[in-house]
Amino acid sequence: QTMFDEDDVGQVKAEVAQKKLKKLNPEVEIEALPVSVNDYNAPDIIDGCDVVIDALDSVNARYSLDKACVEKNIPFVTGAAVGVTGQVFTVLPKKTACYHCMFPALDEDSMPTCSIQGVHPPILSIVGGIEVYEAVDVLIGKLPKSSEKFISIDLENLDSRISPPLDPWFSASGSAFKKLLGGKDSKGFLKNRFQKSYSFAFNQLQNVLEVIEWNEIEILFVEVIMIVVVVTFQIS
Repeated sequence: QTMFDEDDVGQVKAEVAQKKLKKLNPEVEIEALPVSVNDYNAPDIIDGCDVVIDALDSVNARYSLDKACVEKNIPFVTGAAVGVTGQVFTVLPKKTACYHCMFPALDEDSMPTCSIQGVHPPILSIVGGIEVYEAVDVLIGKLPKSSEKFISIDLENLDSRISPPLDPWFSASGSAFKKLLGGKDSKGFLKNRFQKSYSFAFNQLQNVLEVIEWNEIEILFVEVIMIVVVVTFQIS
């Protein structure tokens, strides 16, 4: 929104953005691809990329981009905003949960959109700024912090929440998990993986407990469930 003005109405956003960004830095090579991202063209669009930054308006397109990045093992910095709220996290294929793992059943037709609900420019600047910072970390070989944290921002209440994302192995929607279910000795592998992830799970649990006001009985109940699950894996 901050890049465009009234003279750009009716023009292709990708091409307008290319022209204006070239004015800011003529030495940078920019290729505009005025296409709609889908499952068929996403792999070709991101082919050869070192990192992919998501600025899409479509959930379905974001699913396609996420899938292609996971398949091609390309880091995917994803961000979204609508109204006055936004979210950011980074997908590192084979290391973190993917977008589909985090949000396995979003229905684009029933979700609020920028074209209907609108979007406040400041939330775009915040989300976009974080995405750029994380992408630079990927390019210089640093671990992007949003690969370990899910960042949610609410300007209405001037509130931000940072919570740990899912371990991809705990999500049945994770592509790696689904492939393992059909592989040889998948049960044994999953038992081994679950045991290795036991300490990770408790660390995640402790992070959640820090931001949720639970009483001691509720905390004890959750920890007992975790122990029972682990014991079940060890016995079976």
